[in-house]
Amino acid sequence: MTVSDTLPPSYVTYIAGSQSNSAGLAFTQVGDNLAWTGAVTLPPLGTVTLSASARVGCTAGTATNYGWVMATSACATTQLRSNADSFTIAGPAAGVTVSQTQTP
Repeated sequence: MTVSDTLPPSYVTYIAGSQSNSAGLAFTQVGDNLAWTGAVTLPPLGTVTLSASARVGCTAGTATNYGWVMATSACATTQLRSNADSFTIAGPAAGVTVSQTQTP
């Protein structure tokens, strides 16, 4: 099985060492592409959980993300793309004001 996730470029950066998975899959990261690969035996309705943490930058915009999976069995090969997951990133604050008042 291969599962990959290409992070939205210029918006989101993978945090090194933050990935985990419940199936012992091998993890690789090349640029914005995260991938998990390996053999998995699942019972009917079985699941595998994959996770990775990322840091959101200061560039305003909408980050849209898709996951992708390919799995092969003795009978067939299947490839699927997830539904889009997106979120809005507010731009950086225009400025900061600091004031101080001294009372005798």
